[in-house]
Amino acid sequence: NPAHYALVELERMTKHFLLLTQNVDGLHQRAGSKNVLELHGNIFRTRCSQCGNIISYNEIAQSSKHILPECSCGHLLRPDVVWFGESISHDIWQESLDFLNKADTALICGTSGVVWPAAAIPQIARQTNIKTIEINLEPTPVSSIVDLSIHKKAGETLGQIVKTIKE
Repeated sequence: NPAHYALVELERMTKHFLLLTQNVDGLHQRAGSKNVLELHGNIFRTRCSQCGNIISYNEIAQSSKHILPECSCGHLLRPDVVWFGESISHDIWQESLDFLNKADTALICGTSGVVWPAAAIPQIARQTNIKTIEINLEPTPVSSIVDLSIHKKAGETLGQIVKTIKE
């Protein structure tokens, strides 16, 4: 949608950019975003239930002779997503925090603001004096702590931001 493409433009226009997403659909990458951290994984990949090896579905289709896909270590593969009750990857969360510690602005777009640990990002940003801008159709629990809360469609609003920066 227009928000995905506006984020691609922001990434192109910005020297240091990181897109943290809770989405598992890969749409940010399909739109052209390069520097993306998927906090909750990606439904189009698999992960070994034992060794953690990540394998694309294309590799499975070409090599699997089993009804249930298996890793080369012999254990079952599962979708590479974080299910309820599971923790996100420590490495991805640490990379997110490391980038946040160097950032000057955080855009919080299209989220309920209640799924942890991502819901902590606005608070962490605020504690480190990062400018925080929320773009969401409705107020969220973080609306009261961000510097600017815009209650409009992300696609329209991000597009206007990109247009303003380009002018």
